[in-house]
Amino acid sequence: MTTLSATPTYPIPNRPARVTFSFSNGAANYIRVWCTVAPEGSGIASALEESQASRVLVYEGEGGADHPWRKAFDKGGAYTLLAQEYVKGNAWGGGYEGDTRGAPTETKSGGETTLSLYVAQRLTQELGHGDDRATLVLYAVNDTIRQTTAAVHGEASPAIVDPTSDRARTASKTALVTAAALALRDLSPSTAMGSLGDIVDNFIAEFADHSVTVAYHENADSQVDLEENYSGSTSLGGIAKALNKVRTRLGQHMLNSKENVAANPEYALPGGFEIHKESGVFFDLKNTLLPITADENNPATIFQAIGDYFRAYEAHRIANMHDNIDDFNTLTALPALPDLHRLFMASLAAISPTAEPGQSTGAAVLIGTAGFLET
Repeated sequence: MTTLSATPTYPIPNRPARVTFSFSNGAANYIRVWCTVAPEGSGIASALEESQASRVLVYEGEGGADHPWRKAFDKGGAYTLLAQEYVKGNAWGGGYEGDTRGAPTETKSGGETTLSLYVAQRLTQELGHGDDRATLVLYAVNDTIRQTTAAVHGEASPAIVDPTSDRARTASKTALVTAAALALRDLSPSTAMGSLGDIVDNFIAEFADHSVTVAYHENADSQVDLEENYSGSTSLGGIAKALNKVRTRLGQHMLNSKENVAANPEYALPGGFEIHKESGVFFDLKNTLLPITADENNPATIFQAIGDYFRAYEAHRIANMHDNIDDFNTLTALPALPDLHRLFMASLAAISPTAEPGQSTGAAVLIGTAGFLET
């Protein structure tokens, strides 16, 4: 069976690559390779469409490391190839001049081999919100996120680039955020993302248990309908709706208020129905949620809203307006990708942001909390 290897191991679109075909039969000395499936929009896909054939020849030659297929692929994705080995040549020159028996021969060696060649696909996702955003860049090769380097591939990834503000730049350069981005390497997308439905269900369950427990609150803040009506979502639409609802409820809980203001007026007035009242502190304004709405038509916003909720809830449950710190209703640790969003949001929300490497602490504070711009 013919095998292939690529240099670099993960070819990048529009950069030179070498694909080496290795023979399975020691006697074989020639190979032809056809492509049967190519990414839409690629030159090879166009050739397939124009020829109206089931395959197009992409390589023929002596194969091996000394005779690779050299190509700069114009499109990332999966290429399906068919390879056929041959024994080519004739050791006997014939019995006389012009003897046809001495003509070069070409004999198939075994059957065709189906091969898969994966060219990395560059993918981006937005981090942050509003005016403070940046772009996460990563490369997917088949079913895995792979690290790239500037020296080999022309771009280092996973990486956070193109911050839209100084605050976002500071967030993108903090050690925790850059480490979280690098932690995506060699993960499958499913491992990196986790189950969004399970994450939101965990948010609902822990918040409902936290809010109803009078050991932490002046009065129970029941969230029974939240558990009954919004748990178990599996579609993006359901997950976004449930996530927005639990974010709304957490925000109201922090302010001692209820969703139905007609039946449940604001409760924060002294002497009224209070959820939080420890040491004269009624509101949790320190851990306020950022203004993000999860949108099923823009799945990146779901990750942004998850990261922000985790940040706010985990800080709230141990905040000083509770009768006792809640060390029980902790959220399950987030998978790598939503956790990156959590750390980025935490940096944006910080009163005293961490300075990026090479930046002074004073500049980071002025940029992050006073709206200064570096000019």
